[in-house]
Amino acid sequence: MREQTRSTGIGAGIAIPHGKCKAVKELVMAVGIAGEPIDFESIDEKPVTIVILLVSPADQTGPHIQALARISRLMLDEQFKQSLNEAGSAEEAYELLSNKENE
Repeated sequence: MREQTRSTGIGAGIAIPHGKCKAVKELVMAVGIAGEPIDFESIDEKPVTIVILLVSPADQTGPHIQALARISRLMLDEQFKQSLNEAGSAEEAYELLSNKENE
């Protein structure tokens, strides 16, 4: 339903599908790096290679908004985004994200 309202493909090769769910107890994030670009009907009409899924409990608006803002800021760093796109494994992508978050 969220995608029918407005695409979560924010442009520049990035999509951040997000929502709230009663089934989760805390904020959950998953990152996917596509080997081949995905047509995500992004606002800039360009395909997506980085997908960051964010799900939070229905009653936790603050952390959800903060996480979206932080992810958006991280994705403004072109060098970081390129490194993430070039990550050779899930472990490498996780390490890149962890190191960037701890800067």
